[in-house]
Amino acid sequence: MMYLARKGSARIMKEPLEVGLYMLEDALKLSEHLQPCKDTGMVLYIFINIMLQMYEKTPTMDIKIKIIGKIDEAINVHFADGPSFLREDYTRMLHLKMAFCYLGIGLFGNIVEGCQVSGEDLKSARTCLNLIESGQAKLDNRRRMFYFTAKSVLFRKLGSPREALEMASLAKEKAEVCGYKKELEPIIELTGDLEQELTGMQADVIRTRELAVDSELESVAASRDDVLSRSAIERILKRPSNQWGGGNIGGLLEAKRPKME
Repeated sequence: MMYLARKGSARIMKEPLEVGLYMLEDALKLSEHLQPCKDTGMVLYIFINIMLQMYEKTPTMDIKIKIIGKIDEAINVHFADGPSFLREDYTRMLHLKMAFCYLGIGLFGNIVEGCQVSGEDLKSARTCLNLIESGQAKLDNRRRMFYFTAKSVLFRKLGSPREALEMASLAKEKAEVCGYKKELEPIIELTGDLEQELTGMQADVIRTRELAVDSELESVAASRDDVLSRSAIERILKRPSNQWGGGNIGGLLEAKRPKME
C-alpha cells in the first residue's frame, strides 16, 4: 500500500498525473482492508495532493467536491485517533489544503485559472483558516508561507486589498528567506497585482477629492460678495487633510486657488 502510494507520487514528477493517480487509487483500495491509522491517512494525503494538481488542470465541481470529501475523511477518520500532536499537525495541514481548494489556489500557491469561487466557498475557507490561526505558529515555514498566501487571497476576494497585500508581503518574505523559489513566483505575481489595485484605488480617491474641491471653489467663486468669497476660500485652504479623506490636499487646493483682483 505505502509502496504504491510513494511510487505513484514519485512517477508524477516525470509522467502524467493520471499515471500516479491510478497507482494511488490501487493503494486506496488496499487501505480499505486495514483499520484507519497514520499509514492509511498518509496514502489518502498523497492522493489529495495529486487530486489538487488534477483540479488545477481541470477545475470542475466534481473534482472539488471529491477533494473536500477526502480531506474531511482524512481528518475525521484516519488521523482522528492518533497521538494528539500527530492529529493536530495533520489537521492543520489538511485544513490548509481545504482552504486552498475553496479559494482556487494550486498546490504550489498559484491561482487556478477558470476556478469558480462562491460566497459559500469564501465562508468555508475563512472557517478553515480560523481553525488554523491559533496554531499557525506551529506550522513549518513552507506551510506558514502558504497560510499567509491563503489569507491574502481570501482578503482580496472579500474586497480588502490592504490586508491582502500585508499577508502577501509576509508570504513573500517567508519564501525569500527560506529559498522557496517555485512558490515565490506566484506570490510575487499576487503582490504585484495587489499593489496595482491599491494604486488604482488611491488614484480614484484623489480624483474624488479634486471633484469635491472644484465643486466647493466654484460655489464660492459664484458668490457676489468678495469678502465672503475670500473668507470661504481661506477656510477651504486651511481645512485639515483628513476632512478630505487624508493625503496631501494642501498643494491641490493651492493650485486651485482662484486669483481674485
